[in-house]
Amino acid sequence: MKRLKLPTTNISTSDIPTSDIPTVDSKTPQLEVVLRGGLGNQLYQWAYSELVSEHIPVRVVFDSSIVNLGGIHWGQQLTDLIPNVDVSDRHKRPITHLMSKPAWSIARYYQWFYPRWETLRYSSPNRAISRLQQGRNARVSDPCFFIADFFDHPEIAAKVQGYLNSLHPITEPHSAMHIRRGDYLQQWARALLTEQFYVTAAGKLPKDLPVWIVSDDKEFAGAVADRLTEQGMEALVVSGPDHYYDLAVLATASALLLSTSTYSWWGAYLASSLNNAAVYYPSPWSPDWSTERIGWASPNWIGIKRDSNI
Repeated sequence: MKRLKLPTTNISTSDIPTSDIPTVDSKTPQLEVVLRGGLGNQLYQWAYSELVSEHIPVRVVFDSSIVNLGGIHWGQQLTDLIPNVDVSDRHKRPITHLMSKPAWSIARYYQWFYPRWETLRYSSPNRAISRLQQGRNARVSDPCFFIADFFDHPEIAAKVQGYLNSLHPITEPHSAMHIRRGDYLQQWARALLTEQFYVTAAGKLPKDLPVWIVSDDKEFAGAVADRLTEQGMEALVVSGPDHYYDLAVLATASALLLSTSTYSWWGAYLASSLNNAAVYYPSPWSPDWSTERIGWASPNWIGIKRDSNI
């Protein structure tokens, strides 16, 4: 499958037609990105806008109307990490007929119904760039591109790392492990990894560094830490003040073990891009499709065969 090839021509503002730009000033078209998911997904969506902005002058705005519904989303989390991003609830739709449903059903309705057509039309940066070059506004839902393409853009990793350092500078040497369970217990049980997987895979981590464990299930992570301690490793469950601290722990690790989560993937992308960290991941990454075939991981990362699910 062919990977993303972004255009290399720089487009100046004076080259952009201005006849079809009703919502912004007369010179700059607008890219509106619909936020979805948690911090990891929202960082993908921000990175999409960064890639587009590298190739054409554009005003970027983020629509938080879906993530602010709650349920399967965790609220918009960009502004606490990245300063000066334009985020607001721009297109809230009436949901009176859904109010008898639980919050997760309402959020899932928005996830798959609104505005799905935009995903098909403008999900790749090239499509958005083509539209913006015509001086027309672009709106995208679930923007995506091949994950491996991030490694062609280390400047994105450097920006995110800089934002994390401004919030939580971490200098102590460590390796790291990410364990994600919380929402997967109800929504994606097939993605869960067993306690034995983490204990066995941790044997790949350096023996001379403490293992900092980041998890949304402290009890499960504590059981993993206890077993690692019994095997002579120094392991502790990190209890940071926010998601950004936990991500900083992953991003500053000398080696790390991932779970099936875009959140841990961001930590690995940052650590391996900027610090040449060793990265180990469950293989296949997802139990639902063969993600290795589309080149999502860096070729320097090492896959560890996943065991049966809990």
